[in-house]
Amino acid sequence: MESEANSKKLDQTVTPLIVAAPEKQKLWNSLSDGQRKLFASLIAGGVVVGVAWLIIWLVDRKIKAYRSNLEENKSFGANKHATWAKQFKQGFDNDGWWGTDVPLVRQTMKSIPSKEDFKKVQDSYRVLYRGANLIADLSDELTKTEYEEMLAIKNSKPEKSKGSTNVKIYDPAGWAKRLHAAMSYTWVGFLPGTDEDAIRAVFQEIPTQRAFYATATVYLKNYGTHLWDDLDGDLNWSMDWRAILKKKPKK
Repeated sequence: MESEANSKKLDQTVTPLIVAAPEKQKLWNSLSDGQRKLFASLIAGGVVVGVAWLIIWLVDRKIKAYRSNLEENKSFGANKHATWAKQFKQGFDNDGWWGTDVPLVRQTMKSIPSKEDFKKVQDSYRVLYRGANLIADLSDELTKTEYEEMLAIKNSKPEKSKGSTNVKIYDPAGWAKRLHAAMSYTWVGFLPGTDEDAIRAVFQEIPTQRAFYATATVYLKNYGTHLWDDLDGDLNWSMDWRAILKKKPKK
């Protein structure tokens, strides 16, 4: 009697799920009580697992939202890493305009004093934007030459900061790479061009005429051409780089 009662309960629970398909109804009626019970248990277990995953997903979203709000508040305070992370995102969004605000991205990258600080900016960016990867977004938002320039700026930084955001960097190899990237610039992926803003940024960092000639030596070794020839050919005198260089101290 108890088995018969249980069978009826199973019929009432599961039958509505298959009543719309006569062939499935027929198959259901051909099952033994044990088979029906196993089938009902599997359905119930699947529902429980589904509900459990839904709860986990909702909790995870709430946690990420909470952490993102905390990090957002930091960006308005003394936490510079959160501020830099937000500036990168602002550069990518570009106030809703098409393309990326490359000067803002460049300036933000230059402002970060060390590789250790950049790692903290990456962590803050991931929290602020709920799992986003800063390096991946840089790669997606920038052209190949712009991306290489940003990596060169990052790689020229010291491992750890000495407490200043205006760290003076002496990096002829990095400057040579950035200048080459700026003069190998392409529009829409294939149209040749020159990124004068990137060239100006490098000239702002080069402290002396001696540092420029050290950069030119690396440039010749790496790319097989004289730096001044490439500068003259790409700038077409739209930027008087010699005048800028002449204003710098010799040593």
